[in-house]
Amino acid sequence: MHLNTWGFALRRIKRAIVSTLAVGDLDRKAEWAKRLWRRHIARAAKFGVRTEDQIAWDNFVAPHLTATMGEWLQWMKQNGMDYVSSFPSFYSLKLPSAKTGGIDNFQCPPPPSLAITRWLLRGVVQLRWAFAFRVGGLCSISYVARKRLQDNV
Repeated sequence: MHLNTWGFALRRIKRAIVSTLAVGDLDRKAEWAKRLWRRHIARAAKFGVRTEDQIAWDNFVAPHLTATMGEWLQWMKQNGMDYVSSFPSFYSLKLPSAKTGGIDNFQCPPPPSLAITRWLLRGVVQLRWAFAFRVGGLCSISYVARKRLQDNV
């Protein structure tokens, strides 16, 4: 699983606002986050196992290490791995739904055969994830890869 750089676009904007208002003070960042995005943080605390303070610090204060789909696919290639599937799919515009809990996305379409088509579709999917307002940007991506078989085996 990885954190998607472009899925964090909306959160990065919110983090920049919080950071500007807090003038770099970490405790003030968390306080501003709780004031500005009170409903979001309260909802996350209601359905999760973390407190509002933990959520504010995790989302608005702690550093985030992220990667794009392209960076992860390149990493897989460099390490002799092939993309098998992901949740949600790198090659589908469909997002997880509240009705299914995202289970419908386990039926991932196969990657297109043409490299340019794969590249364009991944770009459009990445934009779709970044502006998924209903979920505040799609941030966490789980994927399955398999070790590439060597040609001489």
